[in-house]
Amino acid sequence: MPSHLKEVLDELHLELAGHPTIDVGTRESLRSIAAEITQLLNTKDSSLPAPTDIDNSSANASLSSRVQSLIDEFELQHPQLTKTLSTIAERLADMGI
Repeated sequence: MPSHLKEVLDELHLELAGHPTIDVGTRESLRSIAAEITQLLNTKDSSLPAPTDIDNSSANASLSSRVQSLIDEFELQHPQLTKTLSTIAERLADMGI
């Protein structure tokens, strides 16, 4: 996994721990997205065969749209989380995800 993205994901986990006002459902959505990104990147880094480009492209689009949806949801209530999620979305886009 690229170190810059790992750092941002680690930052997201720290921010989640520091925001007790985030509801359980939202917190779980964020953890799920972070876990999915980690799994995707670990799969890309492994020597295992990658999914087909069609499967990969639809999974990437879905992941990107869910990250964007969370950004829109948090924009007013949690500006620091929004900043972190935006950074994650930028890093994923830079990687073609």
